[in-house]
Amino acid sequence: QILNIADNQITKIPPAILDLTTLKILLADGNQIKTIPENLGNCLGLGQICLARNLLESLPFSMGVLTRLGVLRLEDNPGMVFPPVEVVGLGVAKLRAFLNRFISSDTSNRMLLSYMRLSEFPMRMCDSTFLSFIDLSHNELKSVPDVLASFPRLEVLQLQHNRLRAVP
Repeated sequence: QILNIADNQITKIPPAILDLTTLKILLADGNQIKTIPENLGNCLGLGQICLARNLLESLPFSMGVLTRLGVLRLEDNPGMVFPPVEVVGLGVAKLRAFLNRFISSDTSNRMLLSYMRLSEFPMRMCDSTFLSFIDLSHNELKSVPDVLASFPRLEVLQLQHNRLRAVP
């Protein structure tokens, strides 16, 4: 139920971990892990994940389905770009909600990211050219990327209550 692989030189989460359906605690601090497999969300019993002091760049959307997750340590991952640091700072529940919004967008063509205190546009979302509705209202965005103008199915873009000076 506990796997402690902390303080080694591991570069990726071993695939066999994803078969551990009773895993409750994953301690992988102090390694050289760059990515986490998308299907980590299959380990539904995870209540604690420690990934501090690694080389993480992003978290998989599937972590949003880990409803038992109460502790997520991500500090000292200097290359982390997704999710935005503002969202990580809001705590585990808000982080899970943020990731879940990306999962639901896969089936609904809607991206709902209002009230997330985002100060930068989540660039990982730019691969989502299937979106027809994006709500980024009530955040702290100062700009949005020009690539939004090329989303072929985008019909509604909610940007009210931000700090924008221009739109694409």
